[in-house]
Amino acid sequence: MTETRSGADGSASDDDLRSIVDGHTQSIDELCRDVANIKGSQKSLEENMIAMRAESQEWRRGSDRRDLDFRSSIDALTREIATSNGAEAERNRIKEDRTLLLKRAAVVIGILCTIASAVGSTLLSSQTVDTAVFGHIHYRPKIESPTNATPDH
Repeated sequence: MTETRSGADGSASDDDLRSIVDGHTQSIDELCRDVANIKGSQKSLEENMIAMRAESQEWRRGSDRRDLDFRSSIDALTREIATSNGAEAERNRIKEDRTLLLKRAAVVIGILCTIASAVGSTLLSSQTVDTAVFGHIHYRPKIESPTNATPDH
């Protein structure tokens, strides 16, 4: 090395330069250690990120499975409700058919009773039919009223 250094006075000794170089060497060593620590921290962060991504993907798969199970349960419940509603609708339709049949039967029976009562009242209102049918039946003995009775002498 040269014994001169650029500076204010232009001269420097070898010992001065060695101490400066040693100081720079220590600084460089410290910087290298800092860089190594940073690289180690970075690698640790990368490993943590990879683990977090794996956990996140596993959580997402689990969430998707739960969602699928939930959807399947809802679909099954919907089918069950539809089946129940269909069966209930069928029971209601059968009841309505039965009610309609009973209404029709009641109307037919009412019409037949009306016709029978009309025919009966027409026939029974005639004295000839009344006497022919009910003439021999005596419900009460015939009693003459005292006003029309003749005295027994």
